[in-house]
Amino acid sequence: MLAALCLGPSLAAVGLASAPAGVNEVGVPAFAVFGPEVLGLSSPPTDLQLLPDGRVLAITGGEIAVGDGIRWETFRPAAGNTGMLGRSIACDTDGALYSVVGGQFARIRFKDDSHWDAEPVADLPLAATRAGVMPTNLAVLGDAWYWYGTSGSLVVWRPGQTPAVIQHQRSIEHVFMLGGRVYVSDTTTGLLYRVDPAAACTVPVSPQGTSVADGVGASADYAPGVKLVSSSGLGLMLFDGEALRSFALADREIEPRVYITDLCALGPNNFAAAIDQTGIVVIDRRGHIVQTLERSLDHRLGRVQRLIYSSDGVLWALLSNGVARVEFPSPYSDFEQLLKSSVDFVRILRHKGALWMFCSDRVLRGGYNEQGRLVRFEDDNPEGVNFGSGGIMGERLMATSKGRIFERTASGWQMVLSGLPHVRIGIRPVTAEGWFYAATDEVGWLQPEAGGGRTGGPTHPGARPGYSVQLQYGGQRRPVAGAGQRPGGAGALPCRRPAAGETVRPGRRPAGRLGAILRARRRGTLHRIRPHLALRRG
Repeated sequence: MLAALCLGPSLAAVGLASAPAGVNEVGVPAFAVFGPEVLGLSSPPTDLQLLPDGRVLAITGGEIAVGDGIRWETFRPAAGNTGMLGRSIACDTDGALYSVVGGQFARIRFKDDSHWDAEPVADLPLAATRAGVMPTNLAVLGDAWYWYGTSGSLVVWRPGQTPAVIQHQRSIEHVFMLGGRVYVSDTTTGLLYRVDPAAACTVPVSPQGTSVADGVGASADYAPGVKLVSSSGLGLMLFDGEALRSFALADREIEPRVYITDLCALGPNNFAAAIDQTGIVVIDRRGHIVQTLERSLDHRLGRVQRLIYSSDGVLWALLSNGVARVEFPSPYSDFEQLLKSSVDFVRILRHKGALWMFCSDRVLRGGYNEQGRLVRFEDDNPEGVNFGSGGIMGERLMATSKGRIFERTASGWQMVLSGLPHVRIGIRPVTAEGWFYAATDEVGWLQPEAGGGRTGGPTHPGARPGYSVQLQYGGQRRPVAGAGQRPGGAGALPCRRPAAGETVRPGRRPAGRLGAILRARRRGTLHRIRPHLALRRG
């Protein structure tokens, strides 16, 4: 598949202009999905953490996998260690790891034999486990670690502290901080609570009339004093510590009532949203979609549980059945998912601000939604016409098919010239002489005439008014086959001898290939042109 387009500096190298202002032409980013078997785990991971050295750590039950996205090392419990890890693991600033093991806070130490051991460092308060639910989930908020389960109280603890209990009587979905205050959400009722440190309990802050649809399931920093949050039934919202207000998505492709499992800030202007059964969607501050990574590319992307963004531009995603690594911004974008079928040759052009793609025997036109985002490529071939070569001549988009040259106008493709067997255009840039073309036993320049008239130069059969052809020369000073020597011709076309120091020798067409090999020497420079390569059929 050659449907990947390199973005950034490489575009300038191939002479493709950047997208116009307000147009988004970003495809699928570079990504990889790792199943438990790749990580060396016997079951799907339950937590993901970034280590200070840039590596990522995943845990499940009694197993820990550490890797960089390419190489992974797996650690299993040491002999005699019967305790199971909690669902979450904490990484301190010095790289030390902590988790709930066997009803205690313990430090996790790696051994040289690919095993780990647990060193108890603090006991869990009895009040924290009264309902029989262990506080094995973790929220790192500022300098504090909040440990909690699916219901019951929260425990505030990190190394060097005495565990403190925050009394809470309902279920816990999400714990987050805003303006120095800690909030706890309950999605079974939609209520939001604020932690009161002085009273060591949570107090409700939701206004009267709050419903299940208002429940907060994920959050990310949006602006000072404002959080971007996901609600159970209302999609994305903005929360200022007192009330929720709507955050409108400009792109209508995402339904307003979607279930968002997690949110993550990707710098100051972009956010990643994990949409259940859809995938990962990157949006900007205005609600425009910047990039998508949908489950159609890998079904495991439809169940993202958690998102973490590293300082080196990698978005890590904890999946229900593995881990995903996504580069943002990505060094390249893949447009394969925008194509209806595979192709074996690609040439991308920009015409009147939009992308056009010459691939195999088709011409595809970029399709954009109302927000200017590239969402598809549409077949633009006329009925019964299979295009070969093509390119931009000045401001005109041209293509060839079976000895004919076409121009793309506002009303569709119009033939402007015929009678040129195996004609190729787009071989070299436009010059003052016109648009260079090569055909069987012939090379020349196609020249559009201002005002739609013809000059006295020679023309081929079927030439559309407004175009003329400057026919050139063959090797050994022999006349080139002209229109009069072809069926339907209207008389021999004149030719001239090679200019001083300039020769062109049309070569024979290789068997089974289209086009010819031309060698041109001009001003001491040797050019080798292989017009058949782009149309070669295997």
